[in-house]
Amino acid sequence: MAKPNPEEDSCDEYPYAAVDEGGSGAILRCTEENENSEEGRQLSSFLRSECNNFKKCTFMVTFGNYDSGET
Repeated sequence: MAKPNPEEDSCDEYPYAAVDEGGSGAILRCTEENENSEEGRQLSSFLRSECNNFKKCTFMVTFGNYDSGET
């Protein structure tokens, strides 16, 4: 597992463990605990509402600078 530096106290995987692509071979990255927790809350909320309470569904993840509005 990745080791956090002093500013990063929480590690998580991508692809998310909750998706088919997650698990073995996932990339681990560390971030601040509050950021990791907020991402988990947002992902859970999305899966609950858009995937009919965590049932199998298809979605795409994009990356970008949230504050800039660009992906």
